[in-house]
Amino acid sequence: IIVLSIVGIMLRCEWNLTTFWVTALQMNVFLGLLLASLLLSGAGDRFGRKPIALTGAIGVTVAGLLCGLATKFWHLFLLRGLVGFFMGVDIGPSAVLIAEVSTIK
Repeated sequence: IIVLSIVGIMLRCEWNLTTFWVTALQMNVFLGLLLASLLLSGAGDRFGRKPIALTGAIGVTVAGLLCGLATKFWHLFLLRGLVGFFMGVDIGPSAVLIAEVSTIK
């Protein structure tokens, strides 16, 4: 969330965005996260947790790198939504994998 704040300030200066569009850009990440969490919460049970967690991690990495190459606002807007979507894909299986491998002492 801290990184999103810094990116918002930088984009406001670089691309002359209004507060509305900076907020919409940041909100888009969380909207993608929400959608993926709701739609794909059972995917880990169906396809296995490791493949879903790996898909989410690779997706966040690729979409995040593509965000750095975006030259238009709408490209960045869609890619940030995609980053959020893959974050949502990764949340459920990752939490369960951590719980499975951690021990109670």
